[in-house]
Amino acid sequence: MELNIYLQILARRKWIIIITVLATLVGFFIAQSFIPPSYEAETVLRVIPYSAGDPQYTQLVYANRIMNTYIEIATSGPFLDALNQELGLEEGHLLEVTADIIPDTELIRITVEDSDPYLARDAANTLAAMVISENPIRDLNITVVDPAVTPKPSSILQSLVTIILALIVGLVAGTGLAFLAEN
Repeated sequence: MELNIYLQILARRKWIIIITVLATLVGFFIAQSFIPPSYEAETVLRVIPYSAGDPQYTQLVYANRIMNTYIEIATSGPFLDALNQELGLEEGHLLEVTADIIPDTELIRITVEDSDPYLARDAANTLAAMVISENPIRDLNITVVDPAVTPKPSSILQSLVTIILALIVGLVAGTGLAFLAEN
């Protein structure tokens, strides 16, 4: 088929495409209204080994190993249960917690996601304090470099991306239906 024939089919079946795009947009908005908003709060810790003079290679390897250990501890089940108790949360409430090392730094990023922005902030800061208090080895200095702040609601840009995605899905589905109806 030539391009002209495809365009004629699309022109004849334009209402199928328009209705499909509108139905997809409505479906996306309805689905989005049922999904609770999600907020992310993050805090950053700095882990510095105490040492006099220039750090040795073994101290750097040790610091990296310790940072990985703290990441595992911070995201472990018992530690998160203690966090829930510290915050006075119900036993079934699950906070989504991630922690990672910021590459080529002495920094650990702790991120907490929840539907309540204040709880996400408080959980990130409390978890950071718990990690610091978990430091049994006093040859490390662990400090909060960037405490968590109350996250803002999702941006207009995120809503715009959702609308554009709905339009693309609607156009693809509508075009497919238009060609299917032609056969």
